[in-house]
Amino acid sequence: MDRTSRDFLSLVRSALWETVPDVHPSSEEWPAILRLASQQTVMGLVADAGSRLSEESRPSPELWQRLHGFRVSNIRSHALLNTRLAEVLEIFRSAGLRPVLFKGQGLASNYPDPTARQCGDLDIYIGEDDYLKACKVAMTAFGSHECDAESKKHYHLRFEGVDVEVHRIAESLPGRNADRRWQAWTRRHLHGSGLRRIEIEGTPVDVPPVDFDAVYVLNHTWHHFVNGGIGLRQVCDWVMYLHRFHGSINVKSLEKDLKDFNLLKVWKTFAYIAVYFLGLPEDECPLYEDCNADLAAKVMDRILAEGNFGRYYEGRKAPRPEAYTAGKLHSFKITTGRYMKLYPLFPSIALGYYMHFLAGGIYHYFKGLR
Repeated sequence: MDRTSRDFLSLVRSALWETVPDVHPSSEEWPAILRLASQQTVMGLVADAGSRLSEESRPSPELWQRLHGFRVSNIRSHALLNTRLAEVLEIFRSAGLRPVLFKGQGLASNYPDPTARQCGDLDIYIGEDDYLKACKVAMTAFGSHECDAESKKHYHLRFEGVDVEVHRIAESLPGRNADRRWQAWTRRHLHGSGLRRIEIEGTPVDVPPVDFDAVYVLNHTWHHFVNGGIGLRQVCDWVMYLHRFHGSINVKSLEKDLKDFNLLKVWKTFAYIAVYFLGLPEDECPLYEDCNADLAAKVMDRILAEGNFGRYYEGRKAPRPEAYTAGKLHSFKITTGRYMKLYPLFPSIALGYYMHFLAGGIYHYFKGLR
């Protein structure tokens, strides 16, 4: 890892733990640090860390103004999201539904300053039984737009400047048996009495139980890491979650769930990243083991190289062909390349995901030809 990456991570740690940065980047180094911050969707954190530096160690006035402008814009985005969240929840609750907020604004509440977390969309879990009703309610209330789309997991809509995903399921796992266990586990947690109620800007919000989110937030991060790439923001979300709720997690149940879903090795790898690279205290990280340094370093190198959703992965540089079959082959080549790099790190997991990818790819290819 080069000096710029090390200094960048030091600034992120400074923001997460509200400490004075232990680095003093040179003016020549700052453009590369800000490029990393943008690619990793942690500009707000780096801006907060920069405010703790002496004036000599801050970026040039032009770059500092850019950072300040981002913070102001992100604060406004948080205000917009929180306003729309209150409206969305009221729309669903008035229809007799019980919406549960996933990720996003709920996880932002665990940061020292929630507005430092870069904004995303609103993920609202409804569940399979009420999914169709929720979609009809949403389409009636939000209106219809060209960007509306449906996937296996959710229906995506646009509501007054904010993207909203109405979830039928929280996530899916590769393999029929694993996915069946995951869906049963999800229903047990999200349709029982364990939901937590928090307040976001005065709005009461239902969020998942602690034991659910401890696994779900990591699995969601892992899912994106495997299938395209992640930004450091997603790892920071998990780190801040563990910092806030480590004392409430049932460690015995956690270990059982991780083994059931073949995530124990993943957990221990990201746990090392959380402690060593991002500063989470060891005693706040359940199941932490100081023996995953090489693997964790390789995973971190990939995170830094690929950026948010893998947009900076070297295999994506070539444009996708417009022709249907050529486009599918282009995507197949990119994804296969990523799995080949993943295989030496997590052999059994990579193979399982790749076989799932192949089966799904063949199905969707021929479906698209009809």
